[in-house]
Amino acid sequence: MAGVLNNDGARQVTNRRIDRLSDFLAGAATTPFQYGRFDCALMPADWCYLECGIDPAATVRNLYNSDEGWKKLVRERAGGDDLADGLIALWVGLGLQSRLARTDKPRLGDIGLVEVPGHGVFGAISGFHGRWTVKLHSGLVGGYFKVLASWGVPCLRH
Repeated sequence: MAGVLNNDGARQVTNRRIDRLSDFLAGAATTPFQYGRFDCALMPADWCYLECGIDPAATVRNLYNSDEGWKKLVRERAGGDDLADGLIALWVGLGLQSRLARTDKPRLGDIGLVEVPGHGVFGAISGFHGRWTVKLHSGLVGGYFKVLASWGVPCLRH
């Protein structure tokens, strides 16, 4: 659940969550990309940990430090040579392990895997109106990307 439940049981996003996400993304914009420490997969995991105390990447954090290293990790953990499918399989496993619920209606602050045209598959954080934010080597990029899988980030802080 991203936020609190309204009278209909639907998820709502609180203003404080909006502020926390804005602050997090401002910091992420100035944090250098570093494999295994702060990259496209770990940025959403860091947000999740900050927001609800769950680190979905705890078991893979710091296990790689290069482009080849993350590819090797994905192949070893998920099997197969297709990196996009492997990354999805790895994230599904990490999501299950962390007890994050899959969602087909991501809300502000939820996390997921998106396909960025011309670049590949990236971990991302859901923003307003279907926009997603990803961490690239060059910095943060926001846009409307194809969502391959998403997980709700529970808001335990109101």
